[in-house]
Amino acid sequence: VVDHCQGLHRSHLTCPVCGRESIKFDVFSSISLPLAASKEGNAIPLDDCLEKFTEGEQLDENNAWYCENCKRHVCALKMLALWSVPDILILHLKRFKYEHKGGGVVRSKIEDKVVFPIDQLDLRPYILGPIDDEAPPIYNLFGVSEHTGSTANSGHYTATVRNSKDANWYKYNDSHVGSSSGEASVTGGAYLLFYKRAKGMTKWGGMARVMQERGIDPRGALNTDQDGFTQVKSKSKSQKKKKKAKP
Repeated sequence: VVDHCQGLHRSHLTCPVCGRESIKFDVFSSISLPLAASKEGNAIPLDDCLEKFTEGEQLDENNAWYCENCKRHVCALKMLALWSVPDILILHLKRFKYEHKGGGVVRSKIEDKVVFPIDQLDLRPYILGPIDDEAPPIYNLFGVSEHTGSTANSGHYTATVRNSKDANWYKYNDSHVGSSSGEASVTGGAYLLFYKRAKGMTKWGGMARVMQERGIDPRGALNTDQDGFTQVKSKSKSQKKKKKAKP
């Protein structure tokens, strides 16, 4: 799962007062995409959601960042960017809104249709890290989880899935299964999108190859058997005693 289902995104924070910057990398197994505004009631292109994901946002007081220079919490500018993406890509469309009104939380759902490609989803314009030409970030859809209902706490889930052997699409609704198509899954209820890299495979979102090219052993020079299991040596009792001993 770690090898083929996790990628890295880069988080960039900037202090609005002194300009101090903080950059760190975080592992992700799915990408939560905000829904872009619908133009004149038309369907929303998935690219618009990806661009909105990479837009900068001003943190509010509830999520203030502590600036080491200013020695206080500030409403920093935060920007997210994709550094590397895994072989199995899961996109989460943020359809549910939570708003504080009248001392309570009002939950609602965005029913706008998001148009996403069935084949050849190209993420190259959104990747900041190195791109492997033998395994480019271009994806084919193989599954969609759909939600019907007004809130996240109620409703019904179905799935539209492409069979990996015959490439045919099927609709799953509880115990009922029927033929379908990838295009039929492009609805206002599409909630989770499951993509697979169209060409090649990479470990750790391509970072394993980068490490090997730079002469770094991705496994840390530990022994790995033919099944891919890595032997981890436990610390000896003498080593543990040395750590506990006072200088």
